[in-house]
Amino acid sequence: MRRSLHVAAAIVASGALASACLLDAGPLPTSGSGGSGATGGSGGTGASTLACGNGILEEGEGCDDGDSDSENGCNLNCAISPGWACVNELGKKSVCQKTCGDADMDPGEKCDDGNLAEDDGCSPSCTVEIGYKCDDSKPPAEQCYLACGDGIFDSAEPFVEECDLGDNDPLKGCSTDCKVIEGWVCGGGTMCDPFCGDGKVVGNEPCDDQNSNGGDGCTIGCDVEPGWECANNNCKPICGDGIAIDTNVATEICDDGNQDPGDGCDGACALEADCGNNKVEPGEECDEGAAGNNDCDSNCKIVPTGACSGLLDIDADGMSMVNAGATITTFTGDTTTNPLSSFGDPRGYGLPECTSAISNKIKAHKYTTGPKPSLVTIETENKSVDGKQTFDQTVVWVLRDCLTPTVIDSCKDDGPNAPFSQLVAGYFPARTTLYIAVGDNGDATEAGKYALKITEQPVRLFYQERFNGSLGKFTANDPDGDGAKWKLCNGCNKNNLTISASGGDFAVVDDPPNKNTMNETLRTTLLDVTAPSKLYFQYNYYFKDKGGISDKLESAVSGDGSTWTPLFGATAADFAGRAVSDVTANMSSSQIAVGFLYTDGNGNPDDADYAEVDDIFVFGY
Repeated sequence: MRRSLHVAAAIVASGALASACLLDAGPLPTSGSGGSGATGGSGGTGASTLACGNGILEEGEGCDDGDSDSENGCNLNCAISPGWACVNELGKKSVCQKTCGDADMDPGEKCDDGNLAEDDGCSPSCTVEIGYKCDDSKPPAEQCYLACGDGIFDSAEPFVEECDLGDNDPLKGCSTDCKVIEGWVCGGGTMCDPFCGDGKVVGNEPCDDQNSNGGDGCTIGCDVEPGWECANNNCKPICGDGIAIDTNVATEICDDGNQDPGDGCDGACALEADCGNNKVEPGEECDEGAAGNNDCDSNCKIVPTGACSGLLDIDADGMSMVNAGATITTFTGDTTTNPLSSFGDPRGYGLPECTSAISNKIKAHKYTTGPKPSLVTIETENKSVDGKQTFDQTVVWVLRDCLTPTVIDSCKDDGPNAPFSQLVAGYFPARTTLYIAVGDNGDATEAGKYALKITEQPVRLFYQERFNGSLGKFTANDPDGDGAKWKLCNGCNKNNLTISASGGDFAVVDDPPNKNTMNETLRTTLLDVTAPSKLYFQYNYYFKDKGGISDKLESAVSGDGSTWTPLFGATAADFAGRAVSDVTANMSSSQIAVGFLYTDGNGNPDDADYAEVDDIFVFGY
């Protein structure tokens, strides 16, 4: 039995359905006691019993349609259901009609989008569906919308979003159902960032190795370390970028900025040395053949008890620091303590700026360059003893093979009363072993303390030519047309006397009988040199001038391929050496051409003069 209610009337206004939207007021009395009758009379009747659902609208009811079905507009408490309107008249049965879906907001409706469809935000009973928001100020069709995706972070019931970016693009960290995607963190709910350190690569993270270690390719901030590349969270060194990686995770023995073969460092950033070929190459300390001997073992390393055992090792005893990208190693010594009595003839067969006389107070050092190709500069300084310099003429020279000390790589003698020597030794591939000797010119009594400073400036190699089977990018010009021009010497009747490290083929021009060698040129086309701040041109040469000082071997460079600037000229007889020239000012639009000019100074076609060049490098930093 329904609870009885006092009933209020409802009327129809302006032809529209109207109702008293009365809610269930709770239990009301359903009967009363009768009053006492007059003497001898019977008692009166109590208050009338009213019933909700009897089909008679009584005062206090919102409606009464005569049944207990709550789905037809009038619920079991005689209150009008949301989305319905009832025509009411006291004493009569209520007639109820659904109003939800008419696009008008009626009393009790939370929304009305003009339809009775489900899952569009407004339910068939005009209540807001879970996950939606409704705004009745908007047109009915646009009234309701998903709360997830509106760009407003709703963390309270009924929405409980973890994030809301507005577009909810999963690639940005927030899913289409406003949940934080694994690997992301969403601060404040409206901005998501990759979570660095969870081992998952998401968003703009190039890597995430789930650790804070350096030297493995991925930084603590999930950025790729210089010299590395990362794909699918797998990081490896980039061979050929000029950054040599040497960590406990990965090691590049060398990296010369390219993957070209034949320059000492191959396409896998491994040394190209061929131990046992009797040629000292980068990565080797010596090379006496496949079997080795008592001085050089089969791995091309110096035997500690062999002929070079007295060498000091700067790698072990020197102090190194890095300044502006260059590595500077300093070493101090004393030529009075266990000096070498001889170290070969430092002049060899005529090196420039070197002396043929040397004291027997010599110190030699083994030094290996780093994992990058570099420009090596060597400086000496005498330490004063009792206010006096120990040497009056310092000499420093460099060898590539301590077992063949007569083959000098480079040297410098600053002349009389010159207690300092600075030698620009030149370009060296990665992991090149150098033997550096220091002494005084001539006076065996002058000995004492000295300092040696070695500077390695890492460089990028733009071009090299070792004339292996061809002239490469060089073109020989024969202005006289008589065939007396620069040629490749590959098994010709001359030896490579250029102190070349490669020791193989070379370019040569000679002055044979009845030939004219005036203005013979050997030049490259324009070479690309990508905007270095410093650019150098280096080559080894040998010059034979039987006529004295009349003939000339000259190097030159050009920024446009047509106008050439002379650099270095050799005119002395039996002259060999290495020239290293700063040609930065000669670049034009990151291009440069290099070349050589040979001139027969006296015009004599029969004096048998000739010149050789080899090991040509263009490099910079």
